[in-house]
Amino acid sequence: MSTISSTGSTSSISGLASGLDTASIISQLMQLEAIPQNRLKAQLSSEQTALTSLQSLNAKVASFAIQAKAAATAASWAPTQVTSSLAGVAVSATGTGGASLDLHVQQVASAARVSFGTTVRSSDVVVTTGVPAQLTVGGTTSTLTTGDGTIGSIAAAINNGGYGVTATTITQADGTQRLLIQSSTTGAQALSLTGVDGLGTATTTAGQDAQIVVGSDTLSSPTNTFSAVSGLSITVSAAAVGQDAHVAVTNDPTAARAQAKSLVDNLNAILDQADAGTAYNAASKTQGPLGDDGAVGSLQTALFRSVFPTDGTTLASVGIQTDRYGRLTFDPAAFDKAYQGDPGSVAKALGGPTGFAARIQTVADAASNSVSGSLTASVTSRNSEIRRTQAGIADWDVRLQLKQQTLTTTYTALETALSKLNSQSSWLTSQLNSLNGTSSSSK
Repeated sequence: MSTISSTGSTSSISGLASGLDTASIISQLMQLEAIPQNRLKAQLSSEQTALTSLQSLNAKVASFAIQAKAAATAASWAPTQVTSSLAGVAVSATGTGGASLDLHVQQVASAARVSFGTTVRSSDVVVTTGVPAQLTVGGTTSTLTTGDGTIGSIAAAINNGGYGVTATTITQADGTQRLLIQSSTTGAQALSLTGVDGLGTATTTAGQDAQIVVGSDTLSSPTNTFSAVSGLSITVSAAAVGQDAHVAVTNDPTAARAQAKSLVDNLNAILDQADAGTAYNAASKTQGPLGDDGAVGSLQTALFRSVFPTDGTTLASVGIQTDRYGRLTFDPAAFDKAYQGDPGSVAKALGGPTGFAARIQTVADAASNSVSGSLTASVTSRNSEIRRTQAGIADWDVRLQLKQQTLTTTYTALETALSKLNSQSSWLTSQLNSLNGTSSSSK
């Protein structure tokens, strides 16, 4: 069977004269020609898989470096917990330090308010003739643009002026309105509105600061929160007014234990991921995508060694050891015992200048630093190799296209030549047959 096919701008006539399936022949020859490119494609796939695995590991190590840096200070291993004996007094730690204390709540903060005795209709003009309406907030007095002089215009002028107060019109049962002005924030400050005699007598409720007594000092705050006590933030509520509270600041072994366990768990997670990327698969007889990456192997070794202090001791006394599988174990009971006995020694072993956290931070930084990290350099190298491989595949696309065009042209020319020969053969045969027929008839 003959077929006609087209590749690019070159057409071929498959088997028209020869009877051969030249299209299949060309296809098989092209498969052989494409073997080097297919090797490059397989290499590219492996490189991309390795790059993805390496980038994931690098990101995890970089995150671990940040965590280790935060834990690489003795202060980070001396967390505190703060409790209050009174429900109306809430206390939290604002940093390191802070001490237990007793306090007395004298008053809570409130906002200044001004209300007016006369109710008016919404259409009544209430501003004083020839006298501008003036609003005083704190030590600042502002003249209001009151429009038509009605209660609604005054409220709008106050609310739109950005004075730190709000004006509200309260509608009565008979439809008349009363004006109420209130500071937007609590705390002691002056508040008044003059030049509005039509609103009647003003009644002012002074704002006040919250006050607590600590020792011989009376502390004030325009809000109900006090930050003047070093290391503590104290917030009081109305329920605590007139009452005493005891604030206790103690070490928090739970937070310290959780931090130690988190370091151990995250270090093990990095080692597990590195192992998964480098492990040999006996079934498929293949190495993991990162099996040939020296930076990964160096990281594994350095992290494992970082467990051991440089003075030849171990971290077993604080509950951190290594097992036979090359992983860290954490014993919370051993940690609690060490922390309760001597929290300072625990802080030195784990968070001191040469402590566990500092050592693993050094290793993690050396691997994941965005400029000089060994894993970062490996990522850069693999990206470069991927670009070279992609360029090689693109070059082969051009080469294979030219090769296919050449093969197509060659076989098409062969079919054309054979077709011409067949035509000539048919003509000669017909001529010979014609001569033989003439000779036979003459006899």
